[in-house]
Amino acid sequence: MSELYCIYDNNKYLAEVCNNIVEITSKYYVEGFEKYVDVIGRVHDDIFVKKVSIDDVKLLYEEHTYIRYKNEWFQLFADKILKSAVIDNEFMLWTDSEQLAYKYEFEKKEQFVFIKNITREEIQSLKIVRVPVLSLKNEEVSETVLEGKKVIDYLNTFVNEEIIE
Repeated sequence: MSELYCIYDNNKYLAEVCNNIVEITSKYYVEGFEKYVDVIGRVHDDIFVKKVSIDDVKLLYEEHTYIRYKNEWFQLFADKILKSAVIDNEFMLWTDSEQLAYKYEFEKKEQFVFIKNITREEIQSLKIVRVPVLSLKNEEVSETVLEGKKVIDYLNTFVNEEIIE
């Protein structure tokens, strides 16, 4: 299952929902957020959380990321871009299509699961699909397609400093 995100105060955050309360999470301190305390009582200096009413959230959605490789759209294996993938310049695509897997030399991992690692340079474009959940404000599915330098700029948001040129 995909992670849940929200738009709160015009910023994107990771989100969890329970009983109409949204716990939003940030990697950076934001006024009103508190340091995260895990289940064994450890205080984390690099994770900040805030609980808000579901009514205070502008949008609650799942996000799916697709990469165009050799003029075909493929989903990322983990359904999201990982910081380590950006740093290592290795993005794992997957398909359940035997024909596409054969055509593009994907490796069979299990029945109907074929994967292939590609580099940033092989990414033709990137598509981000936001799927609203809980129908907060009758939002519709939205797609954003990034190409060229916009792909690089987007990938740079997953690391603390720009490492891609």
